[in-house]
Amino acid sequence: MRNAGFEILREKIETVPWHPGAPRENGSVEDMPKDNYFEAHFSYDISKDNSLNLLVNSGYNLAISTLKSKGDTNRVLITTRSSDNTYEKFKELVNHQKHYIWRLIGQEPRAELHEYAIFDTNVSHDIGWIKEE
Repeated sequence: MRNAGFEILREKIETVPWHPGAPRENGSVEDMPKDNYFEAHFSYDISKDNSLNLLVNSGYNLAISTLKSKGDTNRVLITTRSSDNTYEKFKELVNHQKHYIWRLIGQEPRAELHEYAIFDTNVSHDIGWIKEE
């Protein structure tokens, strides 16, 4: 890509959160390595009315997929990140986030994905749109 004239802003490698290098309680890795983190992505189909505003007003930064949005509904992606927990603690955080979002908009995520970032050359790149705990 560099040879084609593109500027590389970030290089990132993500894997499964149960990766052997990820911090686990009673595991071989208990402390989070520098610049590593867990992420969870929640996908919702949310009406464009007050539900969207409730999330934004509650401090969530949303990514809206215009290609997957239809009519009065937006496909919304919410991301939460933790750089100082074990995977077990991160799962607790994720469950808390899902419950809080359910209380706001009354629905479970249509999809959920957990990841572990083992390499990231620009960790602060996402800070403007994720909820870090």
